[in-house]
Amino acid sequence: MKKIVSLLGFVSLLGLIMVGCKSNENSFYKNGDYAFQIEIPEEWENKYTVLEDKDEKNENIKSQLAFLYTGDKNMKEEDRAELFRIYVLDKNYWEEIDKNKEEPPLGAYLGEKGELVYVVATPQSNPYGEETEAGKDFDKMYKLMDLDKNFKIN
Repeated sequence: MKKIVSLLGFVSLLGLIMVGCKSNENSFYKNGDYAFQIEIPEEWENKYTVLEDKDEKNENIKSQLAFLYTGDKNMKEEDRAELFRIYVLDKNYWEEIDKNKEEPPLGAYLGEKGELVYVVATPQSNPYGEETEAGKDFDKMYKLMDLDKNFKIN
């Protein structure tokens, strides 16, 4: 009887350890050039891509990263829509445009490190329409991303 009780205790303890060691199912987008990362919800897997470009016309915008909804892999490139866009800006430039309240803001402030400021721009509406499958999926993905929590500066 003692052996059964000991075995049950060991199995219970092992179960607790395994639950405590459960890994986070989410993945991360990491940007080494600009020292930030974004935790990506597992429901986003295989449904997004990231396009990075530099604004050749404005040297104060160091980088722009568009997180695009791709739906299933059969979606045409021209049908992809932006879930959000991260701007990496020169700090002085951000302070200048942030003071000018007459123009619409570039985006919402996420944080800063050194001479860089991180800003996010989000869509004004669902580009697919809420009644379509793509629209429902886009809304779900958009609501799952909490950049206040998921965006980290390294």
